[in-house]
Amino acid sequence: MITPGGAESSAELTQGSEERVACVAASTEFGPAPSLMIQLDNNFDAIAYGRVVLRQVLPPLDDVQDPLFFGVVTEIVTNAIEEHRRYSIDGPVRIRVIVGGSPAVEVIDVGRGFDATRIAESEEDLGRGLSICRSVVPGMEIESSSRGTIVKLPYPAGAS
Repeated sequence: MITPGGAESSAELTQGSEERVACVAASTEFGPAPSLMIQLDNNFDAIAYGRVVLRQVLPPLDDVQDPLFFGVVTEIVTNAIEEHRRYSIDGPVRIRVIVGGSPAVEVIDVGRGFDATRIAESEEDLGRGLSICRSVVPGMEIESSSRGTIVKLPYPAGAS
């Protein structure tokens, strides 16, 4: 649903509502929604759906930035879905797209959380994907607790 209200405007899509993507991507009479929440099923097919929506609501990236940024999004969403499946966690993985102000993508899950500092400092394979993601997307932030994890990815500067 797209609602009026300035900074409070937002839209939400669930997997299977592809026909609504073009509507959300376009400006409404109230202007574009400053954020969009995409709710994904806990299966790996959902990742492609999330990328389609992201590419329609965010400015295009160049041939170098696009595969790097969306590769990181894919890694983060895959980690969240794997966590949900491994521990039989109810609840979807969500992607929040912030299109107003400083554009960003947040991947939100309701998993068990983890110690982000321990993984960042680990020499083991555990967390290697997150370390690579941090090097590819400068400014990536991770908030994690026993109630879940939010990974915030700033959208690359200079996007067309």
